[in-house]
Amino acid sequence: MCIRDRRKVIQNIGWLDGYNSEMAYVYCAQFSKNSNQYIAAGCSGLNEIKVFDAKNRYQSCCSMKDIKKGCFSLDFANQGNRIAFGGGNCMVQYCEIMPQNK
Repeated sequence: MCIRDRRKVIQNIGWLDGYNSEMAYVYCAQFSKNSNQYIAAGCSGLNEIKVFDAKNRYQSCCSMKDIKKGCFSLDFANQGNRIAFGGGNCMVQYCEIMPQNK
């Protein structure tokens, strides 16, 4: 069996606003399961999780910046807007997406 590489970049989504992008090492990303409205991604370097809103041209709508070590894995719940994540701190944590009012 052969797997063909048919990747095509649809859109690049910027991580940082005003920071040195070389500090963000993105290790995981996933579309939300219930609506595909959000993409969540986790990084090390900045030790942060961000959620991007597809309905707002993939602008960051919320983030968690107080993670002690990098985020290497995350997953959306099958229902609702919760995310479980894990990383260098040897813990599994979860949070709920609560977009900021703009």
